[in-house]
Amino acid sequence: MDPNTGYVSTWLWIPKSFVNLEGTKNALTFSFPDPYNASVARTICLWRETDNHLLVPRSFWKVKELPFRVVDLRPKSYTRTNIASKIKLDHRFDVKRGILFPTGDVVQQKSIDALLASIGGGLQLACGKGKTIVSLEYATRLQVPTLIVVPDTQLLEQWQNVIKEVLDVPGGVGLIQGDKFDWQKSIVMTTYHTLGARAESLPQEVLEWFGLVIWDEGHHIPALTFAPSAHAFPGTRLYLTATPERDDGMHIVVEYHIGDVLYKDLSQDLKPKMFFRWTGLQLDESDPSTNVRAGNGELHMSMISSHFGKWIARMTMILEDAKTAVDNGRKVLVLSNSEAEIINMAMLWETLYGDYDGDLFSDIPEPSIETIIEALETDGNVPADVVAAEAKRNMWARNIRLKGCKDPKPIELSDAEYTNVSVVLEALKARLPSYHYGEKAWEDTFVRIEAYQKDLDMHDLFGMLRLELDRRQKRFIKESLPKMKTCGVMVHKVPPAQRTAFIKKMPVVFAITKYGKEGLDSPDLDTVLVSSPFSSRNGLQQLMGRPTRTKEGKKTPTIVFYVDNIGPLIGMCKKLMKHLRDWSHEEGGPFDYEQIGQPGSGMGSWEQNRARIFGP
Repeated sequence: MDPNTGYVSTWLWIPKSFVNLEGTKNALTFSFPDPYNASVARTICLWRETDNHLLVPRSFWKVKELPFRVVDLRPKSYTRTNIASKIKLDHRFDVKRGILFPTGDVVQQKSIDALLASIGGGLQLACGKGKTIVSLEYATRLQVPTLIVVPDTQLLEQWQNVIKEVLDVPGGVGLIQGDKFDWQKSIVMTTYHTLGARAESLPQEVLEWFGLVIWDEGHHIPALTFAPSAHAFPGTRLYLTATPERDDGMHIVVEYHIGDVLYKDLSQDLKPKMFFRWTGLQLDESDPSTNVRAGNGELHMSMISSHFGKWIARMTMILEDAKTAVDNGRKVLVLSNSEAEIINMAMLWETLYGDYDGDLFSDIPEPSIETIIEALETDGNVPADVVAAEAKRNMWARNIRLKGCKDPKPIELSDAEYTNVSVVLEALKARLPSYHYGEKAWEDTFVRIEAYQKDLDMHDLFGMLRLELDRRQKRFIKESLPKMKTCGVMVHKVPPAQRTAFIKKMPVVFAITKYGKEGLDSPDLDTVLVSSPFSSRNGLQQLMGRPTRTKEGKKTPTIVFYVDNIGPLIGMCKKLMKHLRDWSHEEGGPFDYEQIGQPGSGMGSWEQNRARIFGP
């Protein structure tokens, strides 16, 4: 490549002679907290380099404004798809009359105009405004093979259903997932996890097949495991989201690799009523079963959420509200971060209002060491994750080297002997006399190695126990699904098609928060009960979009947050209230809310207000 010429493909190649090298590198280097350990900083570099060029994200600078010649290396043409569209922008389907009718809005038309005038970027529309419809129309207009990337299998199923309804795709829709690699199609679906894992190893012919790549819920792209997909494809890039800005600031990854927001409309036709219900409930930590504190003694939010799954009085309180809403003709979504709470509430609902009379999810017995040993002795089968752990341990044993030894030659043992770390330790001890080091230093080394061995053994045992519990939980859910006659459940262990059926048919659905906040498409939904509070503004915006989709004759959208007398939960709800007060006029704010049952609020008890809250 000419050292004085720029190039554009998956990256933008900048001649080093035209750029402040260190300054640009610093501008494209970011540190952020490790999601699993806030005390640890992780660094991400959005640049690469060759001898003569600095590679920067494709949207970092505008190509037309660069002071040197730039050669475009992207494919000049793509296979024509011949996709036919049935889409009518800014129209809505009336189920009762069976016709499409104009909404009177032009947001979808303005969106498509902005996309067609661009070379990639973001589309930021409020939930229910039609991001999916606009992007599919865009793919039809471009007539190029399109890859659609979604966060999970729930959304994958949802997109596939929409495509069937509004597009005619010759040859059908392809799929890249698991062992399926059906990529040479006009439209192909995949998930963030699949693409993130494969992005840097995909064949060039696959990368260059797609003239358009669409990331749904594009705010997920900066995650470490997903980010490689952002710069993998040379074609046009488009991301869809209602909330492009991330709390950690890493949305800059999306903006630099894919582009700025091209069109934005966050107005809502319907404004939700917001309530914070004071429950007055407190944790009883004198009860040994109340395990809610981390090793440092502080209250731990995920442990509190898990405890909610065993708190019958609290779950019953939420179920009573759900029943009142359903009796008033409402369609209800109940959200929690706890899988146990979600499934237990569904079972309790079926017990109270259906014909279920069985165990709860939290009644599943924890497997014991004895049950694991018995199972292994009975069938000789070792769980897959234990096999993986054993393989790692063997690799560790093979690579043992004594630090400071003059002879780095590995110990010669057979493959069978390497599977037992104790054999390796004995071999090491046998070699001790050939080295002239202090006896205590060697003893300390062996103590450490034996401690590592115990840790590995405990890890293997924990893996077997966890896998057995997971099996029992999956069995419980599989056996419980046919018994759900009056409600639905959305958790990972429930098949995506079943989740979709639940949200369409059931008057009340209990869901893990991430499924409820993102991508849940149900125009009928008008009531959301939030068992597990959070503090993120983006999460709040996504949540408010769930019940505010326009539909003729729809009841006033209503959202209820449950506030227990627990410090961290009170703090989170206060942050949510502040977000609502500070919401910009441009985005439909600020939003009013009521605190019901809160001491000193003057609003009366929840029971006194329930009929008003869940009424028309």
